[in-house]
Amino acid sequence: MEFFSTNNLTAVGSSSSSAQCHPIQRCLLYDFCCIFVKGRSIAQNIRGGTIRLEGATVLSKRYRAAIKRSLKLLEQNDSSKTSSGKNVQQLGEELCSFSLLWSLIEAVTFRPSQNLIVVDLLEWAHECFPSTQSLIPSVQSNHLRDSNFLGTVMEELMQQERPEDHESYWNSVLRQMLCADFSSVLTLLQFHSAFKNDEALLKMAKILQSVNVSLFKYDRTNCDEFLALRKKVCDLTAHKQMFRSHDNLGVICSLLIGDRGTFKKYFDLFRPNWFEVFPAFLLFFYPSSTGEQMPKVIENFFNLVSVRRDKLSQLEQTILSIVEFDLIKGLRLICSAGQSACWFATHLVDLLHFHDSNFLNPTLTATLPSGGAQKLLDGFSKDSADFDLRSRLLVEYAQLLFQDDQLWEIAAEYLIASGLGSVGQRILDQLVSQFNWRGNTSVAQRLLTICDRYELGTAREDILRSLVLMLCRQGEWTSALGWALQMSSNELTVNVSRRILEGAISPDRIGQMRIFEALDDQFVNCSELVLLYKFYTFKRLLLEGELRQAVHILHELFIDNSSPVEFHAVLFEEMIRILCSFQQPLVGLDVLNPEEMISPGLDRELVQDMFRSLSMLHLQQQLLATKSRSGGSRSVERPTKALFPPNDSMAQSDELSERVTNLMETLRPMLTQALANCFLD
Repeated sequence: MEFFSTNNLTAVGSSSSSAQCHPIQRCLLYDFCCIFVKGRSIAQNIRGGTIRLEGATVLSKRYRAAIKRSLKLLEQNDSSKTSSGKNVQQLGEELCSFSLLWSLIEAVTFRPSQNLIVVDLLEWAHECFPSTQSLIPSVQSNHLRDSNFLGTVMEELMQQERPEDHESYWNSVLRQMLCADFSSVLTLLQFHSAFKNDEALLKMAKILQSVNVSLFKYDRTNCDEFLALRKKVCDLTAHKQMFRSHDNLGVICSLLIGDRGTFKKYFDLFRPNWFEVFPAFLLFFYPSSTGEQMPKVIENFFNLVSVRRDKLSQLEQTILSIVEFDLIKGLRLICSAGQSACWFATHLVDLLHFHDSNFLNPTLTATLPSGGAQKLLDGFSKDSADFDLRSRLLVEYAQLLFQDDQLWEIAAEYLIASGLGSVGQRILDQLVSQFNWRGNTSVAQRLLTICDRYELGTAREDILRSLVLMLCRQGEWTSALGWALQMSSNELTVNVSRRILEGAISPDRIGQMRIFEALDDQFVNCSELVLLYKFYTFKRLLLEGELRQAVHILHELFIDNSSPVEFHAVLFEEMIRILCSFQQPLVGLDVLNPEEMISPGLDRELVQDMFRSLSMLHLQQQLLATKSRSGGSRSVERPTKALFPPNDSMAQSDELSERVTNLMETLRPMLTQALANCFLD
């Protein structure tokens, strides 16, 4: 069955925003990230950055355990389809394939070099095919076989008085033996009704137990004990004819001593996947083989069981490459599977790199595919062709993670660990900057956290700009100003402040802008923000009853010609309110002492300044109105593109002019009276 197919991609890496990976798979990738980070921590604390065999094995087992947990969760999952439309069973089959490959690479790579390869492969087979019913898809079928096949057979046979009378009993025994699963064969033989009294059965059980012990002992550097036991079996069958009354026990003996005809006969009968029985073939016929001899051994095996290399699926080709100790070819097949295998290839290559950095050097891996990473790398470095496979895979995987709205946060870990230095940081800067946070301010804040952690200046400014503009469109001017203040430039701060001064929010709301309480000296360089801060202070002083101080600040705002006309209208309204308050008894004064009911005191020069400012503003408004009326009939002013388009339509301009004129007419006599009172004082 073709497992690595670009038609069956996992959701990670899907270019479609609607295609998201299954929640269980997402948890798996988070688990892998935690193990990845742990591996980096271990490598950094070791001289040379190379993880010892024991450490690499521990990390490898953790990766495999994470895949197995995901498989168990999928078995318990009720949904038949993932959110990307993928069949849950199909996803389970893919994870089974990856589990099989990872454990096989672990068996042939993270092992003492002096150990016999046959024992490591037998352990791999026993772990992956515990019932010899493959946990991965059969080559002959399109469905997962029952992983508890042997347990089901045993449960049925236990209820029978004579299990050996049933064909399924001996089929199970011989199939287990074909795979060199001696423990299962021994267990099944014990269900034989005559087991306790039959000398041949007892003898066979003892032999199988001895074989099992001899193979999986602590010292795995030789198979002398196994060869001695096999010679003993030859003697029992040839000379003593111990098993002549038990045809099936005779088959077991024939397999054990390496009879090719028997092996082929039962392989053709049961038709298991070739890689399930290859470790047994290696034990029965070439137990002392080394890694260098494996290609020749496999050729003999394929000739015996009539398997053709050109008919192998991509999964089988990958397994074959690994068993032949051609791991580079195996990695090429894995990497060529596309995005579906990227997460698997990335973590596998990373672990191999830190176990032996020379093994995956750029020369050996230069021809290995790396998806879309190369194009991205080319845009950041002229020497990108010299980057090793690990770096290229980490970049590609990070790209894919940024395409999933719940996995993007872990992408930074991979880019920073890529060893690309400033190139990796610039790539991360671009990916964060281009990430679509869909107007979610919570996501934007998390992106900004990444920017601060890894000093991503460009991305930080882009996100803040987008955030400010979005809040302005939503009318959230106070929040927009708060985010604009976090930018390195004053451009947006100036624009947002000016729009607030022009009336984007009410004067009372300006007095509630608590962001000014936490400001430092950064607003000194922005005149618009200074005006806002002064007006905020003015409103706060009014609320606190500090009229004298409030009037002095209002005076400063009044004589500042940098503020927009709309803001002057606001100042007029505030001045009118204050002057009106002078004509009312002030709250809090003692009504029994009316002589103390005096105004807070308007300074003569202060009133004169306000009067002059009012006159100049009135004259300016008249000139602007005249120019607008005369120019409007002759030409239409070409619109200019601005960050915040001003509200400068003809109707709004006329309305504002009329409003300012009315306010000035109201304010002028009040200021005149206030000035007269000052002179009378």
